[in-house]
Amino acid sequence: MVTNKETCLYIIAIVAFIFNFVWENLHDSWYADYNIIMRRFFYFGCTLGDVFLVFFVYGLVAWIQKDLLWLKHFPRGGLLLTLVFSMVIAVLAEGIALKLQLWNYNEKMPLVPVIGIGLSPFLQITLLPALTFYITHRIFTGVNRT
Repeated sequence: MVTNKETCLYIIAIVAFIFNFVWENLHDSWYADYNIIMRRFFYFGCTLGDVFLVFFVYGLVAWIQKDLLWLKHFPRGGLLLTLVFSMVIAVLAEGIALKLQLWNYNEKMPLVPVIGIGLSPFLQITLLPALTFYITHRIFTGVNRT
């Protein structure tokens, strides 16, 4: 069982990094071509940005919940707030990245209707924070406890 906020934040960072790095690399065929070496460095950098977004969502939820260790209890409201904040951030972050031409999609990338951003990054930024927080909660409270 994890008992302090620093350890909890380290767990969030590690879990978020693993999930996002795997996601970035599994879906790299949906992005415009980069050479293989640049692609690995690029996705490492993107993963660090994704971890930042996870912490940003965590901070927003902590602020609303008025509890830095809200994951200890993982209230339903925390999950709902996580999903809502993550969805808004996904639309804004991906929209800005596309406008700045930080990356481009190829023809394989399915797009979210009306919004016009890639489905893969939208789902990644929307769902992985919630999954990260759930797994961190399970580690934080002890895997065998409910």
